[in-house]
Amino acid sequence: MDELALLLQLALVLGRLSLLSFGGGTAILAEMEREVVGRGWLSHQQFMTSYALGQVTPGPGTTLVVPIGYQVAGVPGGIVALLAFFVPTAIIAVVAAAFWGRVRDVSWVASARGALLPVAVGLTLASAVSLSLASASEPRGLAVTAASFGLLYRTRIPTFVVLGLGGVAGLLFLAA
Repeated sequence: MDELALLLQLALVLGRLSLLSFGGGTAILAEMEREVVGRGWLSHQQFMTSYALGQVTPGPGTTLVVPIGYQVAGVPGGIVALLAFFVPTAIIAVVAAAFWGRVRDVSWVASARGALLPVAVGLTLASAVSLSLASASEPRGLAVTAASFGLLYRTRIPTFVVLGLGGVAGLLFLAA
């Protein structure tokens, strides 16, 4: 496949995924992984590395699309991935903001907002399961995942503290 066709395919895939990202970018991680790994653009491990990079960089976690695009088609791929993922939803947000004051209290708009909540929750849970299964191949990774979930579910420890503890646990137990 020539480079232009590959860039177009990357733009179409990530543009479509951006339009499905109700509730935030993490809601579509499972589908994004299925798309990029299924197309042979990245291995599962490369996808997880891209996800980790997206989490440690400033800004939204969905900046993981940049390393994905870079892996697929170099610097042009990274640029196309960034634009394809963020521009469509930015345009929709600008247009919606222009009309929001007029339609905010219309009953069908409120109903649509309410209907999208379970969709966002379901997509986010699918992503959580997908990411958790990645660590399930290693018993120590599964233990870190389960402990992190337990801390978040049963305590009031802030998420960033649990993430930090998970990182330390990963360094101590998974790097060996």
